[in-house]
Amino acid sequence: MLLYYFTSLRHGLSAIRERRIKISRFNQLNDIYDHIGIFVTSPEDMEARDNLRSEVLRYEGLICMSKTYDEPLLWGHYGGNHSGMCLIFEVPHRKPWKDVEYVDRIPRLEETGFSRFNQLPHSEIVRLAHTKFTNWSYEQEVRRIITLRDYDFADDFFYQPFDEHMELRGALFGTRAEPNEYQVEALLRHDEELQFAFIKPKPARFKMMIDREKSRGLLPSDRVIRCDRLGRLYLGSQAPNE
Repeated sequence: MLLYYFTSLRHGLSAIRERRIKISRFNQLNDIYDHIGIFVTSPEDMEARDNLRSEVLRYEGLICMSKTYDEPLLWGHYGGNHSGMCLIFEVPHRKPWKDVEYVDRIPRLEETGFSRFNQLPHSEIVRLAHTKFTNWSYEQEVRRIITLRDYDFADDFFYQPFDEHMELRGALFGTRAEPNEYQVEALLRHDEELQFAFIKPKPARFKMMIDREKSRGLLPSDRVIRCDRLGRLYLGSQAPNE
């Protein structure tokens, strides 16, 4: 399965160079409700929920990716307003990744079958950590919870090295992205297995698509990501019906 990570051009190139990805923190996400969101009423339950949130912030973060690359809102919100990149990862092991569940309203404690927040089993806490308002469903988000370890004091971020649970296969450049010729040449030399492509808006639908002409004009033909008529991407030796 392929997953897609949207970021700015600078951070995308840096991630490829360093072979690592920034870990997000729950209190830094753009959805203000996205932090073990559950409605409780008693002061005791509020305190227990807030204590757990503080514990999670201290020890855990998350990596958020999408199951799609062609959603314009993802490029606008996370891909540097279409001037950034989308890193493409192959996920051979599904276990550490979990789909986000989209709901119409904030979950309530009484709906879980438990009367106290501290009674919630770990499985329920994990489910709440992967729950978002249905208006975010365009993201088609998949998450991986990560223990905070590799801290970079220079930029004040925690990072997760690429590993067997997310193998970098290539990247897409946004329709407004303008990597210069030195960056492109260095990128191609850095890892000869990676493939790339530029994208553009589809003319008749609110979706993005591979810009074959631009990609083949700026990249060697054997390093260009291919796709079929349905927009499915093919990397490596796979041969789509273009």
